[in-house]
Amino acid sequence: MVRHDVTTTAARVASRLEAYDLPFAQDAINAALGSPARAKVDHYRLTKVDVLLSLSAASREILAQRQADNERVRRLRFLKQHLYDDPALVVLDRMEHHPERLKSDEVEYIQRLARSLQANESWWRPLFEQWQALGEGFSDTEMQHRAMRALRKSLEELKER
Repeated sequence: MVRHDVTTTAARVASRLEAYDLPFAQDAINAALGSPARAKVDHYRLTKVDVLLSLSAASREILAQRQADNERVRRLRFLKQHLYDDPALVVLDRMEHHPERLKSDEVEYIQRLARSLQANESWWRPLFEQWQALGEGFSDTEMQHRAMRALRKSLEELKER
């Protein structure tokens, strides 16, 4: 019964923690097992539990890869969020990775691309979403295409004015 209670408590605590910080997880489990509330139970008075955690080499490698992947995703999200506001960050990011290959015409291209992405987010994506919603309003494929062509024609007429 004691072994079951100890392993259940350790598993419950460990399930809430990340394996990135093994010493912290080990301390948290030992703290939960040695808490004063547990000492009040009769069958735990003479029991001292000390949990030692370790990871296999394969698990450490998987964990390191997962951390690298999470960091890459976090960095990409940061860049995506901020590149639309400041196209110069695209150039800075590019310079950080390939400073020897960055040419002035490439800087201009990257800045144009970043401004285009910003315009796409603020103007074109809502338009395409409405376009898609318009097409979904018709069950017949031919009617969907006709509605799309009518919308495109009206946009072209607005552009000419």
